[in-house]
Amino acid sequence: FSVMGDVPRSVAEDTLLQKQIILHNQKSASEFMLHVGDIKSGSAPCDEAVYAKVTDYLSKLDVPVYMVPGDNEWNDCDDPDLAWRYWIKYFVGFEKRWSGAPNIDRQPKHAANVAWIQNGVLMIGLNLVGGRIFDQTVWDEMLRAGGEWVSENLSRHKENVRASVIFVQANPKEKHDMFMTKFRAAARDFEKPILFLHGDGHRW
Repeated sequence: FSVMGDVPRSVAEDTLLQKQIILHNQKSASEFMLHVGDIKSGSAPCDEAVYAKVTDYLSKLDVPVYMVPGDNEWNDCDDPDLAWRYWIKYFVGFEKRWSGAPNIDRQPKHAANVAWIQNGVLMIGLNLVGGRIFDQTVWDEMLRAGGEWVSENLSRHKENVRASVIFVQANPKEKHDMFMTKFRAAARDFEKPILFLHGDGHRW
């Protein structure tokens, strides 16, 4: 599979991303794409047109795309509730645009948290963002739900897979401890390789 994140964040990156998608379609052997969030710069307005634009770009990939939220398009927006509605509208079920995409599980009441098995690997996508805490109750619920989802799936599928890939936006910090405590325990019990992918750092 392929992974991208923190893109596009400028007009120049709009152009670059479209070129990269063409090249990916021509050259890549990947079966699917992960986007680990931040579909715009932090300073750009959270207008619906941005979500629609990125949807249009990514729809041109030949392989299914699976999305997780970033803080730039949710909690760092002036109106996080409206931004979240945009994210749900455009990216929940986005992968269904491609025929043959595997059915994925979504956590009840937390549709951004996903899981599926592909080629013997458990894929888990989580709403785990950086940025500001605009509402402590919402933040705590995000961490609680993410911790429960990753624990549930690592436990349930332990005997059926050879490894797991977990993809999120944020490189966990102290403010993510509620999630990390559950994740560390679940990872120890899983006893198989885990690849943890995030978008922070902006480098390979």
